[in-house]
Amino acid sequence: MKTQIQLLSRRFKSRQVLVLISLSSLTAFGAGCQSEPGVPVAADSAAGSAQTTQIQSDQSVDKHMSFTDRIMELLSRARAKDKERQDREKDRENEREHEKQKGNHDKDDDDKDHHHSAGCGHNVSPSPTPSVVPSPVAVADCSIDQFQQPAVTITQSLDILFVTDTSGSMVQEKSQIADGIDAFVRELPKDVDYQIAVMPAHGSRSPYMGRLWQYASVGPVLSSKKQSITQIRSNLKFLMTHQPVDRFSDGGEEGLYSLTNALDTGHLTEARAKGFFRKTAALAVIFVADENDICAVYPAGIKPVADPDGYEVPAKKRDCAAISPTSLLSKLRVLQGTQPLVVGGILYNNLKTIPHSGENELGYGYLDVINYAKGPVVDLASTNYVPGLAQIGAITSQKLTLNHEFVLTKILKDIDVASIKIKVDGQLVSGEYSATKNLVRVENAGAAGSKVEVQYCEKIPAVTPSPVPSPTATPTPTPSPVPTVTPSPTVTVTPDPTPTPSPTVTVTPDPTPTPSPTVTVTPDPTPTPSPTVTVTPDPTPTPTVTPEPTPDPTPSPTPTPTETPVPIDQVPICTGPICEGSGGAIGI
Repeated sequence: MKTQIQLLSRRFKSRQVLVLISLSSLTAFGAGCQSEPGVPVAADSAAGSAQTTQIQSDQSVDKHMSFTDRIMELLSRARAKDKERQDREKDRENEREHEKQKGNHDKDDDDKDHHHSAGCGHNVSPSPTPSVVPSPVAVADCSIDQFQQPAVTITQSLDILFVTDTSGSMVQEKSQIADGIDAFVRELPKDVDYQIAVMPAHGSRSPYMGRLWQYASVGPVLSSKKQSITQIRSNLKFLMTHQPVDRFSDGGEEGLYSLTNALDTGHLTEARAKGFFRKTAALAVIFVADENDICAVYPAGIKPVADPDGYEVPAKKRDCAAISPTSLLSKLRVLQGTQPLVVGGILYNNLKTIPHSGENELGYGYLDVINYAKGPVVDLASTNYVPGLAQIGAITSQKLTLNHEFVLTKILKDIDVASIKIKVDGQLVSGEYSATKNLVRVENAGAAGSKVEVQYCEKIPAVTPSPVPSPTATPTPTPSPVPTVTPSPTVTVTPDPTPTPSPTVTVTPDPTPTPSPTVTVTPDPTPTPSPTVTVTPDPTPTPTVTPEPTPDPTPSPTPTPTETPVPIDQVPICTGPICEGSGGAIGI
């Protein structure tokens, strides 16, 4: 610029004209923006030299160009240079925006942009929008356990318990059941050591509640090791038809209450002392009744059969607060541990076949326990119990040979019940899962040598969404300064100090040139922050597992020697009121 001013000064020196020119609009070529991003300093210097050279060349070509024309020419070139610089800046801004969208910015580029904006008023690069880091995907811990059914009998010992209604209306049915016991025994594996006992279904006011029934010298345990099948059949019939009546429970209709108390410490110790409830034996419980259990909960809409004697309602209030089918079944399973358990019954199980006379009723309560245990039921309305007893015997035999409970090898924190799949010899089967024992129960467990596969997974924990950072506020970019165009310079003419006065030359300046259009740099729009990603955690499905009540622990008693049974021919005939069994007894 100094060179340009000197050239203009020499132009008017002979006329002694002092040219005062304000060329602030031309200082856009100055040092303020010589160092631009991506353009070396040397390149700008060279551009300035080239411009100066061009101006000097133009002066030599046309010496007659007016002063005003030259000023306008310089302004025009300055504007062109300024526009070229702005176009270059815009191109570089577009390139940076493109690189930012591709995610290829690095720290050095950011620093350069910041330096450039500070020195020349360029736009401030907006802070990058924070990205949302997805939460880690939880992976379920899954396992597959494989089991194989044994090829031989699991246990050679079996205890069979008949829990019977003692009302007088059951005498005939119980006699027929005893006669059909042969069909039951024939289904058992060969060489099985089995025992049979009878328990009255009495309530809390009976001295026989929860105890094995013995009359005189018959019972309470009938053993295959000590008696023939003929003797066992005869003694069983005698015990089932000569039972005491509990008038406080409408003749004896509290089978759930009586059996529940039989598993408590005192009665269990007494029974084991007599050789029953053996720890190494399978157990088959068979309920026999022509009415519902007093502690049963009736289904909705079912109206109980009226009790004309008025004993059932007081008995239920007195004894049934802590009694339920599930609590009883839980106690039985604790008693048996890993030994097989069968729960069945000979009851009315069909509304169409129940006799309408007397107080006959569907076996509510008993049927609930059997259904939970997935056991067999024989319809009491049939007059031939041999096929039904054979069926119970076959199922019991299967339990003696096969495993039906499989303890999972891996203890997971929380098993997803929906993930459990059970296969027997490659076929999917149904089963039950016990969370307290970490095992599955399978009724259809195949045959000897079958392969059982259990697949299960840990419940996937709910995913907590990662917090989404708030986007950083992007500063509003400052537009590049608009170059100010100064009006045409003011020219002052001073006369020469010679004696001869020279004419005064007045230089009329050209009209004020139109200022350069204001170049408005539109700032980059503030980038819209990325949407907040909300990770909705999977709902914690609640597994549908029937809770198993925790039974009272049963200490193992010290067994005492089994008493020597009295030969069958020395048993006295039952006499007295305790042997009532005719149709006139309570609870018909």
